[in-house]
Amino acid sequence: MTTQTLELVPLAGADLAVISRWLADEQILIPYLLSPEPVGADDLRAMAELATEDDDVACWTLRLGNDLVGMANWRRDPMFRDVVEVEVTLGSGIPRGRGLGTEAHRVVIQAAFDQMGARKVVGRVAGFNTAMRQVLAKLGVEQEGLLRRHVAVNGEYVDLLLFGVLKDEWRW
Repeated sequence: MTTQTLELVPLAGADLAVISRWLADEQILIPYLLSPEPVGADDLRAMAELATEDDDVACWTLRLGNDLVGMANWRRDPMFRDVVEVEVTLGSGIPRGRGLGTEAHRVVIQAAFDQMGARKVVGRVAGFNTAMRQVLAKLGVEQEGLLRRHVAVNGEYVDLLLFGVLKDEWRW
């Protein structure tokens, strides 16, 4: 999947070291994984291998020209097969506030509809992640639920917001 600026490319072994560094950065780690524990290259490798073996899971990189700028993954809901959950993040050091996060989410959501045949795309966002909430709102992805004090982040329980968009409402 490609847009004017971003290309969605399957996660490859050559990307693991860079993405491992991103996932050790607290600016990425806490908002994306909601955990202070970094994800190592071996864990990423296992995730990439699972994606090659399981058609219900995909791991992607986001590229701007030749530059690796982000990562994404999705997984089909095991019970509700036409619902796909997506996760997207820009790498550490990638400039924020310039629309790249919006573009990244747009391309990943569109690919989930096109490639997975999703009827609905969903995602989870920490309540404190204002930037992500703004990106999703800009794309017309609606907040559908709230899990109060659902996950511990640095010893404090925080809300987890549930977002979703239906294929017949998607306008991007």
